[in-house]
Amino acid sequence: MNTSTPYILAFDLGTTKIIGAVAQKTTEGKLSIVAYEEEETKPTTIKQGAIFNVADTAFIINSIVTKLRNKTKLNLTKAYIGIGGRYLRCKENTTKRTLGYNEIVEQNLLDKLYQENFKLQSTEFDILDVITQEYLVDDEWVADPAGIACTQLEGRYKIIYTKSEINTGINKVKELLAEKSQLEIIRTFPSPIATANGLISDDEKELGCMIIDFGGSTTSYSVFTKNYLREIGVIPLGAKTITNDIRELNLTEPQAEKLKQKLGNAMATLEVPDKRIIIAKAAHEQEEKSIQSTFLAQIIEARASEILNFIITPLKQKGYMKQLGAGIIITGGGAQLKNMRALVQSLSGVDVRTTVGVHLLTEDSISDDFKKPSYSQIIGLLSMGTENCVSETIEEKFIPSKKTKKTGKNLFVRFADSASQRLTDLFTDNSDTIQ
Repeated sequence: MNTSTPYILAFDLGTTKIIGAVAQKTTEGKLSIVAYEEEETKPTTIKQGAIFNVADTAFIINSIVTKLRNKTKLNLTKAYIGIGGRYLRCKENTTKRTLGYNEIVEQNLLDKLYQENFKLQSTEFDILDVITQEYLVDDEWVADPAGIACTQLEGRYKIIYTKSEINTGINKVKELLAEKSQLEIIRTFPSPIATANGLISDDEKELGCMIIDFGGSTTSYSVFTKNYLREIGVIPLGAKTITNDIRELNLTEPQAEKLKQKLGNAMATLEVPDKRIIIAKAAHEQEEKSIQSTFLAQIIEARASEILNFIITPLKQKGYMKQLGAGIIITGGGAQLKNMRALVQSLSGVDVRTTVGVHLLTEDSISDDFKKPSYSQIIGLLSMGTENCVSETIEEKFIPSKKTKKTGKNLFVRFADSASQRLTDLFTDNSDTIQ
């Protein structure tokens, strides 16, 4: 294979499945997808968007990378992953310097100002990324002050962080993959940022836009204006929350999920009145059930509106809805619900559309899967990667063995036990509330 441009390996750790993909970056900066694999997760593998079962997560990633190595014949030794979850947070920070009279701003000073943000690290939270906003050079805002003469310099930044316990799980997965899969995780990216990069262009960031990603157990969002990230957050409610509401009609989870996907409607006023839905009986049932379609739509709309208002209401109060010249982009599995776009537009008063990140792909890479909203994040992760993930040195690869009848815990589980217990304690903590 051609190795003149880098190969990028990335993993999207979703609540219901993990996607791994290999892409080669062209000289024009586009992605040529070489191979991709996905595997379903257990309900306890990824919980609320973050790693919950360390052993299962590492095993699935290892299985996928083994398949990708076999498919591509590439010695894939490095990778990127995205991190999200209900504990992902964002805060503003400012660093300042007083310079000599009309002193020239040099790049090493800007680097020092940037690194000062990481001093805010604490024992409770880990900083995932620091994103530069803009600089105030005396009395003027500029994007890059290097080479400009000034007396006062102020840098503004967005610090993205998460609870330390979440990072503990990621680090344990990294250790397992390095030891057993010869795979180094070289960087983790905040998932909402990856999704945004996979969906929108620089022009849309300049005009102002918001991305809402309806995941299984979380809904994340990010806001851009004037080409800068302004807001980012995660709501601990998602498409599965809606499914659980429908289950209250005395339905099994498969029945509720199928009903939501096939016949659900996010706006009750747009549903056909007096229409009844016959629900096929489950194995344990003797009779079929029926439900009025408008009642089903009311259940869906109530929960979807609650999730959206947690996002839209505070952003309206900050004045962002008037700054979204490129509108709102919705993605994720929940975005595919009938009339979800109309509901978001009704609540926000802003133009809403669905899109996928095909603008980042070469023409021969635009398969049906990569047109799905659920693949937006993996496209974004691949686009953010810069380091070649292929090693010329061929090492012995770990291949998952088939299950045996041996007693005791497997190596993945034994290695991950302590981290998993801490994560169990974290996810049962109900003290976190939406402000």
